[in-house]
Amino acid sequence: MKELIKEIFRKHHDYYKSLGVETIKQQMAQYRQVEEAYQGRFIFELLQNAIDRAEKKVYVKLLDSGTLIVANDGEPFTFNHDFNYKDGGSDRGDFQALCSIATSTKLQSQNIGNKGVGFKSVYSVCRYADVHCKSLIGDNHEIVNFRLYDVFHDVDDLPSPDLAPILDKVQKENPKWGIPGYYFPQPLGDTPRHISELF
Repeated sequence: MKELIKEIFRKHHDYYKSLGVETIKQQMAQYRQVEEAYQGRFIFELLQNAIDRAEKKVYVKLLDSGTLIVANDGEPFTFNHDFNYKDGGSDRGDFQALCSIATSTKLQSQNIGNKGVGFKSVYSVCRYADVHCKSLIGDNHEIVNFRLYDVFHDVDDLPSPDLAPILDKVQKENPKWGIPGYYFPQPLGDTPRHISELF
């Protein structure tokens, strides 16, 4: 199972490493528009996502450390390990939707949110968000933990050194731009105790 999860992350990273500079510039411009339009809405957007997914319960807690937890008791988070990034010929999983922009697995007729941008509102108050999810991968349930950054602006922060020339070209047009961090979710280690208790 752990190897399959690594492979899902690797495929996702490989696809986003292959994007052209022009595509990254366009998506950075789109991300900045979302950032401006969704400023101050992060609580609403996280609640909306939790309500869309919940079976019966939504849990919200602000820890003394300043960490905000928003959880729900809904269906497992999906990872489509066979997702076809190039041709789009397969259903995307929740992972593929969350780790991109303007893509969603939600149906407009059945959900409050379905534009695939609301989660990005968290970046108005933090540089990254951790996702801890009960996941259905194949026929198995697994707890998967990963971190989503907003934007990588500095060479030293990049998840892979081969992204440095791309970052340089993107920033030649606009020094405030970077490479969207949600392209490159970073797997985390063990589930923190205060999170595992929720599961």
